[in-house]
Amino acid sequence: LEVGGLDFRPDGRLLIATRFGEVWEYDEGRWSRFADGLQEPLGVLVDPASGSAYVGQKPELTELTDMDGDGAADVYRTITSAWGFSGNYHEYVFGPVRDRAGNFYLTLN
Repeated sequence: LEVGGLDFRPDGRLLIATRFGEVWEYDEGRWSRFADGLQEPLGVLVDPASGSAYVGQKPELTELTDMDGDGAADVYRTITSAWGFSGNYHEYVFGPVRDRAGNFYLTLN
């Protein structure tokens, strides 16, 4: 799977981000795709309050939300893309992590 990020939802379900641009959810022995079409996400962070997942992908930090409750993200919202992106295959974004004030931090490489 080339996993680039892992995080758990408050109810124990596992989310993984893969380098191939997908986010998968594992629950009670079953995998389901939560999101796809991302550009090499190398980090995933679950917001326990909203249930949204944040992924750091090459061009941006993205919030993924399942609005209709079907188990798949239907809203992909850009939080920031302030660092720019040239398309170089060595441009990676790792993270996010969040501090107590709610600020996001990413590592750009």
